[in-house]
Amino acid sequence: MTHPQEPEDMQRVFQDCDPVYLRQLRQAAGVEVTTLARTACLSVAQVRHLEGEGEGFFYSPSIKRQSYKRLLMILGAAPPTANPQEALQAATHGLEHRMAVGEQRPPVHQPISSSASSLALSQSGMRFAMWAALLALGGWGVVSVAPAPLHAWFERMHLVANPPQPAASPSVDELAALPTAPASEPVPMVSTSAPMSTGAPRALTALPDSVANCVHTSEALPELVSEQAYKVGNYVYLVSDKSMTVCVVDGAQQATWLELKPGEGRSVYGKSPWQVTGAQLYQAQIYFQGRRLNLPEGNPQRLSLVEKPLTR
Repeated sequence: MTHPQEPEDMQRVFQDCDPVYLRQLRQAAGVEVTTLARTACLSVAQVRHLEGEGEGFFYSPSIKRQSYKRLLMILGAAPPTANPQEALQAATHGLEHRMAVGEQRPPVHQPISSSASSLALSQSGMRFAMWAALLALGGWGVVSVAPAPLHAWFERMHLVANPPQPAASPSVDELAALPTAPASEPVPMVSTSAPMSTGAPRALTALPDSVANCVHTSEALPELVSEQAYKVGNYVYLVSDKSMTVCVVDGAQQATWLELKPGEGRSVYGKSPWQVTGAQLYQAQIYFQGRRLNLPEGNPQRLSLVEKPLTR
């Protein structure tokens, strides 16, 4: 096995995601592909892709490089630090991805072979065991390489209204002084990123221009199906280059009103099939079942996403 010695060589390995180096490093550590994939919260197909098999298993090159770097760190290598902004962006998108595809699998005990003649291989095995323990305690298994914390991203992605504080009970004199006007019905508070109940289904006569109009429709919509399904259809991921609003309704008629900002990715979780409605859907990138969907010609304003059996 050839180890890059110079920082420039290691930088090249990291930037190019050298599949040969990763495969040799994993084989030298005695780690199976399935064990490494489960520890890094990746699929077996993604790990094999990083070792040179297949293509199209990552949404962007930055996410691919960060996944490659995480595998090197688990196997005991120390790759150079990537651009902090790029690392933070990849870590946040990677967190969404791992939350959506995380599965409970029975533990697989795979012994890690060691060589008495190679101190480096022994150290790699020890580092792998430490990483496995830390990831097991971490719950989600998120290894962030960005120096900045992710709390700001959580605050942006999940808008939660502050709980109302109980008002002080008015005195008897204050109650007597209040006018006897009929009380108006309170206006419901709606979170722009939280799913809301739509009640009985009804057909849309116009595009939704507000949260109240974001409901399920019984109209026949153009259907989109992934060419190859790598993930279950329990979520839809949208990214837009420009500011836009999108209405997303799942198979249980739970509606979500999204206000996308330029470059911001949002995920909506629920049941298939999905309905996606917007005035400028051609400006959005829609990912479903692990693949980006190809939008039909023209400017479609309503689409139906139909789940496809997983590709084995």
